[in-house]
Order: sequence, then structure tokens, then C-alpha cells
Amino acid sequence: MSAKTMGLLAVVLGAIASLGVGLAAAQNSGTEVRIEARRLADGRIEFALRERGGERILPPARYFPTSSEGRWLNSSWINVGDEPVAMPGRSSSVPPHWTWFDGENVNGKLWGYWTKASPGSGSAFEWASLSVRCAPYGVDVFIALFGYRGGDQHEVSWRFSSQRYPTRETWNSEWNDNLFLWGSSAFLKTLSRIGGTLFVAIGQTSMEFDVDGSSDVFASLSCQTGAGA
Repeated sequence: MSAKTMGLLAVVLGAIASLGVGLAAAQNSGTEVRIEARRLADGRIEFALRERGGERILPPARYFPTSSEGRWLNSSWINVGDEPVAMPGRSSSVPPHWTWFDGENVNGKLWGYWTKASPGSGSAFEWASLSVRCAPYGVDVFIALFGYRGGDQHEVSWRFSSQRYPTRETWNSEWNDNLFLWGSSAFLKTLSRIGGTLFVAIGQTSMEFDVDGSSDVFASLSCQTGAGA
């Protein structure tokens, strides 16, 4: 067995381990699922979950970094036990630099858009994204830093290009090789109104996001009621 095949097998096994709860529920209900993975041109591995006869389920955290040898990696949680729920598709009013995604986690169906970061100074991550999504509890926004090497972080400084001074806040976070930070209500409301360029600093790491068209993103989400209130 080649080293590349062994590496891919380790990733798939890690994905199975992270999805254990959802797969057990699916097995009890008679649902057949399988994990699908592909190696991208930049060396990362993208994985999806597919029910027999269904579409691929693509969790927001589904890209495994190239520097992951010997480590177990986790995706977002996916719930495969619920009945399918109709989801909207990409809106034509949303600029193309926002990428549409849909998938599931332990709480149910999720859908929304994400845009990729341009690294700034002290960038201790392989790549990063800003996601605006519909969750079972309403709209939320989070920043994901994949392959992050700076440990758990909570302090976030953010400023839009139309603003003179940054806002410094403490965000909820989760870190396990990848760092996820959930935006505050103040950040969510501002993002729903202001586009342009977003400057973010997390610890010693800075990054920029093209968030032009963010108001169209929020307007296209069926769960966005009250986001800009």
C-alpha cells in the first residue's frame, strides 16, 4: 500500500471516528451512508458524506490540511438520522466570491455562504474562511482557521474598511488543530449592513476578507429575519 493511500485511509478513518454518533443513528434506522474523499490540487483532502441515493453532505469543516501526518482530524458534526429538509440554493444576487455550501451537523440542516481570507502578518494557519449560515437556531457567523498553530484564542479585533477604529471583543471558540470562532451579535449585525474589506486580528495573526455583497448574503438566507435589527 502506497504512502499516499495510507494517508488517505488515515483521513477516512479519522472522519469515521468523528462521525461515530451520527453513523450509529443512521445504522439503527437502516440508512446506508459512505464517506467520499478527494485530494485537491493544493494537497488538501476534502471529504463528504453521502446517503445511498442522496446528494453529498458537505460540512463547513471538511478540508484536511497537508501537514496532518500522525494526527486525527475531525470534521463538523453531521446528523444523518433526520428526514431530508428542503434547502434553498445559491442566490444570483450574491457575488461569486461568496461560495455556497449546504450540509448538516448534530443540530440539523445548515446552509449559507463562505468567503476565503487573504493572510496578513503572523499568519499561523494554512487557510481561513468567514461563513454566514442558517443554523437550526437562526443565522450565525464564524471564522475558521484551518491548520491553526496558535492554540485556542478568544480575543478578536475586527474593522471594516469604512470604519476608522477596530472593535475588540471576546468570541466563543473551539480549537482542535483547526480554530473556530463564533462572531458576536454586534459583529453579525454590522456584517449584515456593511460590505467592503474586513480586517481581522486573532492573537498575533491578521487576515483580510472580501465581504462585499454581505447584505445580499443575509437577504438570501431564509433564517435571516432579525439579523439586522
